[in-house]
Amino acid sequence: MSPGERKARVLVVDDSTFVRKALRKVLEARPGLTVAGEAGDGREAVEMVASLQPDVVTLDIQMPGMDGLAALREIKARWPHVPVLVLASASSNGPEVVLEALSLGAFDFVDKARFRSMDFQLMGDEVVEKVRAGIPGGLPAPPPPALPAPPRPRPPQRAGGPLGRHAEALCIGASTGGPPALQALLDRLPARFPFPIAIVQHMPVGFTAAFAERLNQTSSLEVREARGGEAFRPGCAFVAPAGQHLVFSRGDAGAELALSAEPAGLTHVPSVDVLFASAAETFGSRAIGVVLTGMGSDGREGARALSARGAPVVAEAESSCAVYGMPRAVVEAGLASAVWTLEEIGTELCRLSAGAGAAGTGGR
Repeated sequence: MSPGERKARVLVVDDSTFVRKALRKVLEARPGLTVAGEAGDGREAVEMVASLQPDVVTLDIQMPGMDGLAALREIKARWPHVPVLVLASASSNGPEVVLEALSLGAFDFVDKARFRSMDFQLMGDEVVEKVRAGIPGGLPAPPPPALPAPPRPRPPQRAGGPLGRHAEALCIGASTGGPPALQALLDRLPARFPFPIAIVQHMPVGFTAAFAERLNQTSSLEVREARGGEAFRPGCAFVAPAGQHLVFSRGDAGAELALSAEPAGLTHVPSVDVLFASAAETFGSRAIGVVLTGMGSDGREGARALSARGAPVVAEAESSCAVYGMPRAVVEAGLASAVWTLEEIGTELCRLSAGAGAAGTGGR
């Protein structure tokens, strides 16, 4: 760490003394991070956020007294810009609790059920990665120079806007920060949205079915977890199941969804790259790719495949991203037809829907 730089300050909240100490050891072993304090319950966490003003909070869900959800609700109400990473167990807390935490403003979560007690170092690695991603603007640095750098220009839009009115598929990829972004986006779309939607959201096994059901409860569209073999029809949005890639095939009645274990060995399964590449092969220029908030670069190579077939690719603007990683990778590769905020993406999709007409009979 260079002189003058300060470390990002993390508040660790967990009712287990062992977990708090283990997280402190893992976090403080990494450059640029330090633990500003530890809290053993939700009430203490709220008080310490007020007094310590941490850069990020790791928050256990299941605690005595004020639990994690209650603490999260109060923290986000009083300090909405403080990033909160939730630690929960799918087996004991249930996926619905984790999804509720995300809807309350947590930017991401770590599923503790995926790690045995002896694997704490592995869990700690994931916590560190996500803590770093959650810190606004990255690790704290010295004040910027007096003359700020000029803003990065948005890539030019294609004539008449980047979205084709004759599209046959809308494919969306997201990771960190994706659940609330996807809910906000789908909630804006009409029941007779004229194009079917395929979604890849990075999530551990056990969460995607509950996530799809949660989206289904608030959206005018029919939202479900993909099972493979379904007709890819307007009025429906299909969420890729964790642990399987979502791809397309052509059946006698038109496009269908399929699930695949190939390609194996990818960092993310399902993969946005795989979804986009399959859409490029199946629909060509009649596909639309949208890359939302998330860590890493998943979606970049898939965007390259879409772009090569003449299909538009929209990247979410940094200003509305929880983590400007995946969209940045697409933009910096020169593959974005447009860079829009989440609100602008919703507006343009609704405009596209109105322009295309209700070309389908889906919906509820």
